Amino acid sequence: MVVGNRVSNPVKDMRFACDAMLGRLARWLRLLGYDTFYSPDVKDDELLEICTREGLVLLTRDVSFFRRAVSCGLRGKLLTENSFDEQFARVVDNFGLKLRIAPDDSRCPACNGLIRRVDKNEIRSRVPINTFASYDSFWVCVNCGQVYWMGRMWRSMIRMIEAVRGKLKEK
Repeated sequence: MVVGNRVSNPVKDMRFACDAMLGRLARWLRLLGYDTFYSPDVKDDELLEICTREGLVLLTRDVSFFRRAVSCGLRGKLLTENSFDEQFARVVDNFGLKLRIAPDDSRCPACNGLIRRVDKNEIRSRVPINTFASYDSFWVCVNCGQVYWMGRMWRSMIRMIEAVRGKLKEK
């Protein structure tokens, strides 16, 4: 399917909303590149309205809230798993999501903004000297300005992706 001047990918174009109990999941979906609404201060009625207006898939751990969402005609998933990696694996499996982090395709885990690659000299004054000297690739959120690079946290994220892949293979 062509949307505007780009090819649409139904899975990649999937957009989510996480309720207040799923902030960590929202950050990880953003890292995978999925547009994910999350605001812990939004009340249930407002979140239902946002999901309806924006066509978002609701993710929640709240049984009664999930039932309300379904009765309103919303698409969603009730997550009953207690551990984060099991919740993450369930969402990836249920919606057929790609389980890969590529900074050029990711969204800002903090604010959901798009991330763009920048020339390292653009961020020289915004990162520690050792970081600037040790890395060549940097990305910046176009919304909040957060700077990202493939450092220690990157390696930790790769370990989490591998753990979730392991959960999916156990099925």
